[in-house]
Amino acid sequence: MKPCKKPDRVNNTSTLLYYLAFIPPEPLLSRIESIKKALSETYQTYTALRSPAHITVQIPFSWDPAEEPQLLGTLGDWCVQKAPIPIQLQGFGAFPPRVVFIKPEPNEALHAFREDVLTYLQNRLHISNERYAQEAYTPHITLAHRDWTPDQFYEAWASLEKAPFQADFTAHTLSVLRHREGGWDVIKQISLGKL
Repeated sequence: MKPCKKPDRVNNTSTLLYYLAFIPPEPLLSRIESIKKALSETYQTYTALRSPAHITVQIPFSWDPAEEPQLLGTLGDWCVQKAPIPIQLQGFGAFPPRVVFIKPEPNEALHAFREDVLTYLQNRLHISNERYAQEAYTPHITLAHRDWTPDQFYEAWASLEKAPFQADFTAHTLSVLRHREGGWDVIKQISLGKL
């Protein structure tokens, strides 16, 4: 398979940001969103509300929106070859002193999927982030981050650290999100495996 044409990002200032993620299905999505909203109301932290609850697979990258069909088509061709991924969520975690999240249980299939998609994006679409690719992958669903003080973080973490949370879902689709002023929109959910 020959590589796709590399979009001209040097002379094009109209690129947008995109990222790839697994978004839990309803009613689990609403359950997680209610936790995010409660934290937001209690601690005046809002940045996590800009995206739907998700597990990031590929961090934000720049892409020319005129080339969006190429991005979506290429991902669609790849996703049809991948199996859905069962995901178990168990408890809360943190990256002190800024991030609280819901923890997925260790999952080899999720790690392999992420590694495969990073390689595919690099080889076919020339999308890469070397630092991200080399960092340890810690899948998580962010509940609150960045726009709160360490004191607010530690107060919230004290209430969540030992709190129960358990849920399971199967990731049947890979979501493509595009940045807009003030947040992110799901522009496509690409099915995994053949329908």
